[in-house]
Amino acid sequence: MIHPIKSIEARIQRYQSKHFEKTKYGKAIANLKDSHTGEQCFIIGNGPSLTTEDLTVLHNNNVDCFATNNILKLFSKTLWRPKYYVCEDILVIKDIEDKINKAPLKNKFIPINYHWYDNVNVKNAFYFYQIFSKNAIKFSHNAAKGIVCKGTVTTTCIQLAVYMGYTDIYLLGVDHSYSQTIDDKGNIITDNSIKDYFDDEYATTMKKKALPNLDETTRAYIDIKHCCDEIGVNVYNATRGGKLEVYKRVDFDTLF
Repeated sequence: MIHPIKSIEARIQRYQSKHFEKTKYGKAIANLKDSHTGEQCFIIGNGPSLTTEDLTVLHNNNVDCFATNNILKLFSKTLWRPKYYVCEDILVIKDIEDKINKAPLKNKFIPINYHWYDNVNVKNAFYFYQIFSKNAIKFSHNAAKGIVCKGTVTTTCIQLAVYMGYTDIYLLGVDHSYSQTIDDKGNIITDNSIKDYFDDEYATTMKKKALPNLDETTRAYIDIKHCCDEIGVNVYNATRGGKLEVYKRVDFDTLF
């Protein structure tokens, strides 16, 4: 028999998931809408091409940045800090939840789904509702209502950036390649010549993360590009190398 309190909580959560923009969490995110209209930002990936030197350039130029997952490992090596931090993989969150709580970050975005169902508790977080959809919904234009999970946290960052009004979005350190991936048929593909992350210790930690499906992720990036093109938002790839060719390439060294 289901405990009556648990049953009540489940009904409340179901209602809130359908009307998330009316919750205190949704209203907090709504306050961010168009707060950076016409501005530029960087979304920082954790690929092997990422360097602290490039992050220092962003810091010295006071550029707004989104960053994710265990980017926290670089904080001891640079004065740079992201303005917005996002973590949406439950395996990663469970592994570094204490570090996320202690990190000197003002704006942390975490799925409410994990707060409800997995006892994740990140203090003062912007909790957003995570929509899992491979086909039906390609892009969320209302982050206060929910954000579409598209196989990589980078697309979540792009949706948040668009909601906040940024019109020029640059990707850096998004190498789009891993030593071990899984394809649409479930086959595991291994290439040990590829380095996964900017830090070998980071790679060891991330072994707990689900294997990435790069075909699925590429389709997600294409969906995001189409949606951004329709509303006049420019997404550029300033990554040094890497294999992401969906977005127009720009040379990071010429931007500042």
